[in-house]
Amino acid sequence: MELLTESVLAFLGLRSCDFLAPVRIGDTVNAKMRVISKRETEKGDRGIVTFGVSVYNQGKEALRCEQLMMVAKKSMAQKQE
Repeated sequence: MELLTESVLAFLGLRSCDFLAPVRIGDTVNAKMRVISKRETEKGDRGIVTFGVSVYNQGKEALRCEQLMMVAKKSMAQKQE
């Protein structure tokens, strides 16, 4: 997740969240993210990326949603280092 910590400028929200199974204290959870779509903003040095997120509780999918984030383009993220 180093990519996200270095390049995310803003969390824009969640949409289409489906809670498929309960998660309880002590459960082991894992998450998978994939890029669904991306588009450049008017400024041109950043973009809006929609990620598909699936959270698994002990191997069974417990949550599915879309997460929108504003991210820096590669050249901008390198300048911040």
